[in-house]
Amino acid sequence: AYFFGPELPSIIVGASSLLITCYFAKKNILVEKNKMILRKVKIKKVNPKHVFIAFLPYLFLILSLVSIRVIKPLFNFLSQIYISIPEFLGHTFNYKLYPFISPAFYFFITCIFTLLIFRQKFREICIECDLAAVRLKTAAISLLFTLGIVQIFIFSSTNTAGLESMPVTIAHFLSQTFSHYYFLISPFIGALGSFIAGSNTVSNLLFGTLQAQTATKLGFSFIGAL
Repeated sequence: AYFFGPELPSIIVGASSLLITCYFAKKNILVEKNKMILRKVKIKKVNPKHVFIAFLPYLFLILSLVSIRVIKPLFNFLSQIYISIPEFLGHTFNYKLYPFISPAFYFFITCIFTLLIFRQKFREICIECDLAAVRLKTAAISLLFTLGIVQIFIFSSTNTAGLESMPVTIAHFLSQTFSHYYFLISPFIGALGSFIAGSNTVSNLLFGTLQAQTATKLGFSFIGAL
C-alpha cells in the first residue's frame, strides 16, 4: 500500500485468499467433518495451462496497477491528463477526474484483455453482460447514491459559512477525544460502516476520508489508517 497505492493490496488479498481456500479444501483443513454427499462427482484432472490462463486476468491487472506506480515517468505523464469540472450549479467546484490513474480504467482494460485471451464470440459476450447487469443492478443503485453522499461529505467545505468539510470536522472531534488511542477505535469505525452499508467497499467510501484525516491530525501512518 505504501509503495504501490491502496488498490493493489485489495486485489492481492482476494487472489491469495482464493489460493489458500482451495489448498485448505484440498487438504481437508477447516472443513466441516459431518459432510453429506448427495451424489459422487468424478473430478477431472486440471490442466495447469488452463489454471494459468484463468489467473491471467488477475496477473494482468496486478501488473498494470504496479506499472503505473513504479514507472514514475509514466505515472507523471498520466497524472497530467484529467477532466476538469470548475463549477457545478453556480458554485465553485474545482473537481478533477484523472481517468488513466484510476483503478476503474485498469479494470476496464483487463476486461478487454480477458475477452481477447478467451476468444469469446460477440453473442456470448452479450449474454454474459446481460447476466452481469442483472446481478449488479441492486448493488449499482445503492453504490450510485452512496457515491453521491460521499461527494457531498467531501465537498461540504464549499459553503457560505466558511466551515470545514464534515469528515475534517469529525476528524477534529475524534483526534481530540481519543488522541493517540485512536488506533483502537479505527477498526470499529470500519466495521460499523460495513454493518450499516452492508459492504466493505461502501464503508471505505463513507469513512475512508474520515480515517485518513484523523490519522493525519494525530501524525499516524496514512496507509495504516486505510
